[in-house]
Amino acid sequence: MPLAIALLLAALLAPAVGFLMSKRIPRGLATLAVVVAGLVVLGGLLTFVVTTFVNGVPDLAAQLVRSVDVVSGWLVSGPLHLSENQLSEFADRAVKTLQDDQSGITSGALTTAPTVGETLVEMLLVLFALAFFLYDGPRIWQFLIRVVPAVPRRRVDVAGRRGLAALVSYVRATGAVAVVDALGIGIGLAVLGVPLAVPLAALVFIGAFVPIFAAWSRTWSISGLSQRVTSAWP
Repeated sequence: MPLAIALLLAALLAPAVGFLMSKRIPRGLATLAVVVAGLVVLGGLLTFVVTTFVNGVPDLAAQLVRSVDVVSGWLVSGPLHLSENQLSEFADRAVKTLQDDQSGITSGALTTAPTVGETLVEMLLVLFALAFFLYDGPRIWQFLIRVVPAVPRRRVDVAGRRGLAALVSYVRATGAVAVVDALGIGIGLAVLGVPLAVPLAALVFIGAFVPIFAAWSRTWSISGLSQRVTSAWP
């Protein structure tokens, strides 16, 4: 998995390395500049998202309380006609379930530390492989195709290069879709007054490069927009 992620990132950043090399910048220095710039952009974007979310937690908590009150009122006065005692029993049952599962939650928290360590190691592997792919990708490919017999080696070489070109085009198209999604959803959230519109748009942009998460985040954002429009409709 780290090698696959590094290959995708290399396909995204390789044109930048080629551009710097066309300006007579050495390949090593161009690779270093692109990797550092990518880390700075990604780190700054994630820091902005996390900081904005942390600062917006009080507003989200207040909105959550209001939402819970609205749902509780609908359960009592709506078609279900639940009583206050039933709601209290449900809340008490939920608290009791959490207390009974406290040991499971604790064990899950204890297994979080090794997971974080493995994630950090994999991130370092991605960074290590990415640097080598950007710096010496052609020679790595020539080394790999040496195991192919001499007769079909030429065809395998051409197929691999065309496959890499298709991967570069795919990553570029995904980036364009990510920008369009982030701008469209961010503008829609801002116009409708949804809290944390900018960090949500940033999350949509980042998630667009992960296929499953991209579909989920796009659907979730659009459903949030539709609910906001429905609630504001006279």
